[in-house]
Order: sequence, then structure tokens, then C-alpha cells
Amino acid sequence: MKKLISLSSIILMALLLLATMFSMGCAGDYFPYTLVSSVSGDGSGGAIIAYEIDRSYGDQDICIQRIGAEGGTLWNNVVFTSKNNRSSITGMTDDGKDNAIITWTVLTPENGEEGRHRFDHATIAKVDAQGQTLWQKDIYEEGTQVINDGSGGVIIIWSTEEGSCAQRIDTEGNFLWEKYLGGSGHGLRTASDGMGGAILLWDNYDNHYFVAQKLVADGQILWAQEGMPEGIRIKYIEGPFEQKPQIVSDGSGGAIITWAEVTSEGMPCYIWVLKIGADGEVLWYDPVRELTALVHLETRVVSDGSGGAIILWEDHRQGMAIYAQKVNSKGEAQWQENGVPVCVDLPKVSPRFDVVSSGSEGAIVVWGDGDRNLYAQKIDAVGRKQWGADGVLIATGICHLPVKISQDGEGGVIIGWTIGKEVHHPEQSYVQRINPDSKLLWGEEGIRLNP
Repeated sequence: MKKLISLSSIILMALLLLATMFSMGCAGDYFPYTLVSSVSGDGSGGAIIAYEIDRSYGDQDICIQRIGAEGGTLWNNVVFTSKNNRSSITGMTDDGKDNAIITWTVLTPENGEEGRHRFDHATIAKVDAQGQTLWQKDIYEEGTQVINDGSGGVIIIWSTEEGSCAQRIDTEGNFLWEKYLGGSGHGLRTASDGMGGAILLWDNYDNHYFVAQKLVADGQILWAQEGMPEGIRIKYIEGPFEQKPQIVSDGSGGAIITWAEVTSEGMPCYIWVLKIGADGEVLWYDPVRELTALVHLETRVVSDGSGGAIILWEDHRQGMAIYAQKVNSKGEAQWQENGVPVCVDLPKVSPRFDVVSSGSEGAIVVWGDGDRNLYAQKIDAVGRKQWGADGVLIATGICHLPVKISQDGEGGVIIGWTIGKEVHHPEQSYVQRINPDSKLLWGEEGIRLNP
């Protein structure tokens, strides 16, 4: 015979259910949570981290935290509170003098806090080495990207329907100039030219080519070709997917560009790399991977410090894998044909990965796999793994979000990530420092942001 449930038991269960709902933010909102947005090494083993605290819609803080080389928090400050709006960090850079420059967007509700939100403005602020805000400016353009100008200020770049625009702000927060670059497109990518200017790359709306343009520190627009004043045309073959090119400075006023080519038939698949000189001339243009196995559109590229580059891509020749190839300043492949494996036999979910230079013509790669584990691997100048066959395990239970990585200034790296009980629901964010010999320096679990 079934037992009757007492009224007191029903009330208790109801209270427990309500408590669970509110602890999750009601209706599965999964608030509160902390989300790491940007990590930058301070050049002496420490780090500056930009992150968000989300308690609910319209209750968000934009924060910056500085951690010393030994892992101690030097300061942890709120630079903006949303006050019934929504906000998110869009970028951060250092100014080369222990100060940080951060940008974020603010969205305001159309019809009440839970209704649709629209872009209202972006804000840029400079924070000094002690965590104090030196200046703060509002910018009424969406999707701003920020690049260090090498003189304590920044160049801000954004896209419009008519084309790309740029603006320079000096070290005191003064607006120096604004330029319209022309050339409508999408997928804007930017890189410093290493000389105080910026190089831009975007995908043309109507034709199957990329456009590259160079903007120098005084605002001059340098690159053009016959019949195309908006920049230099870089041809790619039409495919069924949106292109995702990547760009990095070559250290001499030019740039190295890479992208994956997946044809409509699916094979063959290529990973292309191209170098454009300081005067806008395409110096070389070759594939570094041309097998019949599939690749994913995501690639990454980092300078090797000698005019060449190291390129990474998701490759499916050995199950799910990440491969890498190095090219010298002449575009010649330096490692084995079609690249060396960084990691193979990954779970069948596209990994989130990124890369920085190791400082000795190699690279340090970090990736999150389909089992929600986070790893790092060091590849030396000749393509050999330095941190064991499988890399070093950094964390488990990570969310399916971009992983942040930065050089620490001493041959190692600083990595930021977010964890959660479910792959798409962030809860807490952490940072970890790894020395050149793969030792985890900030505890086994790393440092939790905003504990």
C-alpha cells in the first residue's frame, strides 16, 4: 500500500524547490557567474586580468585584477557597474608602461529590464599600475577593437556598413584623429604593425577576396592598388563557409595572414599562409597543408620572432587533432610536410585553442577538448614537443568558451579559463601561470577570480 505524504513534507519539498530555483537565478539563468575576458602578462611574471561578474540581467560589473608573479593579488577593482543595463568587455591591451587600457559595450533595454537590449555606447578606460582609473571616454561606435600604439595610447578600429573606421587616442585620453578607411565587409581582424600603426583585414561583402589595409601612427592610409583604393586584394577560392582569416605582425611593418580553405566538395582542404610587406606587396602565398583529410575553418597564427610564423589548425587526418607548421621569412616550411601534430585523438568536439610565441622561435599552445579538459603544450623551434607526449593538464570541467593566453615575460605563459557544471553555463573563472618547464606556479587549481 502506498504511503501518504504529510502536509509538512510537501511544504518542505516546495521550499527546497524554490531555494534551488532562486540559487540558479530562476528559470535556469545560472546567475551569478564570473567570466574571464582578457589576460595580459605584465612582463615580469605577473598578470592583468579583465573579467565580468554577472549576478543577473542588468546587474553586471566590469573588473580588472592584477596578480603578482608569486600569485598574490595586488589589487582587484570594479571599473564599471551596469545599473540596469547590460555590459560586456570587448578588449584590453597594455600600454607598455604597466598600465592597462580596456574597452566594453553598454546595452540599454527597449521595454523593461527583461526585454530586448540595444547597443547604446562603448567605453574605453585607462587603469594605472596601482589599479586607479586615469581616464575614461565614451565612444558611440559598436564592435570596437583596440591596439597599442606603442606610445602609451591606442588605435581603436570598428566596422560600419560603409566600411572600416579608426581613431587614435593618446596616453592622456585625448582624441588625435579619426579616419574612414572605406571598403565594406565583415570579419574585421586587426594587428599592430610593430611601428605604432595598425594593419586591418576583412572579407569583402560581394567578392571572394580579403582586403588588407595599413594605417600608420599619424593616420595616413598607405595601401592601395589600381582600381581598388580601399586596400590590397587577397584572393581566395569560393567555398560554402564563411572565411575566418587570422593576421599577425611580421615585426617589420608588414603582416602574415593565414586561413583554411574548404571547398564545396569538402576535399581537398588547404591551410594557406601569405606574407604582405610593409609597402603592401604580397611577398609569398603558399599552402602549408594540402591533404585530402578534412580541416576546420579555425586557424591561429603567431610570429616566430624572425620574420616567419607558426600556424595552427584543427585537422581530422588522425581523428580530431591540432597540427602546426612553421614557415621562415621566405615562406618555406620548416617542419615536416603537412605539419606536426600538437595533439591527436581528441574527443569528437572541435577544440578551443590558442597560441603565443615561446620567445625562442617556438610556440606554446593551449586547448580545451571535448571532455572539458584544458591542456598546454610547448613546441620548440624545430617542431618537437617539450611538455610530454600529451601536454600538461591544467584544469577539468571547463566551459565551451574561448581560452585566454598571454606570455608572462619570462618564457612561460598565463592562461585564463572558465568552469561550470554544464559545458555552456559558466560559473567561475581561473588563471594559472606555467613556467618554461611546464610547472604550474599558482597552485594546482590556479587562482580563482573574485573569490
